[in-house]
Amino acid sequence: MTYVSPKQRQDAVFTAEQRRAAKDAPANNSPSSTDLMTPGAAAAYIKIEASTLAMWRSTKRYPLPYVKVGRRVFYRKAHLDAFLAARTVNSGGDLQEEAANG
Repeated sequence: MTYVSPKQRQDAVFTAEQRRAAKDAPANNSPSSTDLMTPGAAAAYIKIEASTLAMWRSTKRYPLPYVKVGRRVFYRKAHLDAFLAARTVNSGGDLQEEAANG
């Protein structure tokens, strides 16, 4: 009998899950998977430095959702758009989300 380490077993299970997910995935590229942006691209999109995004992630300063795949981090364009929309200030100086709630 061949010894299988816990890591090898975990990798085999993960690979099987990936195969099932790929089999069940739609044939076309769904918007949820094609709109992923690297931290550098996301930072450029909202016109800040990538290091600022990293700081916000680590300190949880803003509730900006991100996707982790292993060690890699990605942002969805829709989340970045919502983040910017929530911080849009009207002429009265109030944030849009505060104006909508009160």
